[in-house]
Amino acid sequence: MISYLNNIFRIIRWKNLAIISLSQIFIKFFFIDFFIQKDQLLNENFVILLIVTILIAASGYIVNDIYDYNLDQINKPEKVVLGKFLKSRDAIIIYMLFNSLAIVLSIFLCIKIKQEIYILVFLLIIYCLWLYSKKLKKYKIIGNILIAFFISLSILNVPLFSYKNILSDDRFFVFLIISIFSVLAFLINVKREIIKDIEDIQGDKLHKIKSLPIIFGTKKSKLVTVIIGIILMFAISSIITFQILILRSDLLLDVGGNQFSNPQIWGANYTSTVYMFIILIMFFYAELLILNATSKTNFTKVSKLLKFLMLLSLLSIPVFSLTHFYF
Repeated sequence: MISYLNNIFRIIRWKNLAIISLSQIFIKFFFIDFFIQKDQLLNENFVILLIVTILIAASGYIVNDIYDYNLDQINKPEKVVLGKFLKSRDAIIIYMLFNSLAIVLSIFLCIKIKQEIYILVFLLIIYCLWLYSKKLKKYKIIGNILIAFFISLSILNVPLFSYKNILSDDRFFVFLIISIFSVLAFLINVKREIIKDIEDIQGDKLHKIKSLPIIFGTKKSKLVTVIIGIILMFAISSIITFQILILRSDLLLDVGGNQFSNPQIWGANYTSTVYMFIILIMFFYAELLILNATSKTNFTKVSKLLKFLMLLSLLSIPVFSLTHFYF
């Protein structure tokens, strides 16, 4: 039984689900709740949103493995679970169960917070994940953008479900900050998906998959990831510059209320600035690894580092908030 559950955890990519969950938890409890009170996404409603997000993401990984079985035998035979440790029939049943439960819970949540239109968002995500795995798999470029978009959307969903009028007063500032994190998450995931495609280039060629490395070659694909990395480093450098300028001035910021009319602006303190410097250095290190990568092992190392950087970037939310309010 334990072995069976372990295989289920492997096929649903529990580490990826943990990062997605933490992103929503950090945004809810270390950002939105710190600045705005009386949101409609109460703790019990947030738990439902979190469960729905996990179920949909998990079902997406399952259906991807179902249709990717032959491809995975070539690209990552050591990681294959389906057919080896878990029957395909069981995977299909779990996929249908997860999606059914996600739909029921999303309908309940949307009706409860009087945002019925958002039911369509969840249904569209489930359909798109199935459509990609079933029919669009040969066009991996579409998949890269789709996966990165859904991860960034999971971040945006927290403020969208929290308030009906997200663009009013101080809520706009909160939404703006979360949008920035969402865009950064999108770029990091697009970058990582391209790196994973370079890892899988051998199997993708045999199955005539149209990934970026196959269409443009490994060198040009590496260049694309480096350009994305430069954009990310520029964004982080801009945040650091802003932090330093605030630390060296007596600037006061008042956005929608007293929350921000404070000599210490959110994220503009020495601890947060040093934290961002560490992230910047690690992104620079990742770029060096990409430029020098020549083997599948090298690209696997970069992929793991980018996943860690994603988590590290998300941790900046509680770091910024805790140092802003308590230190």
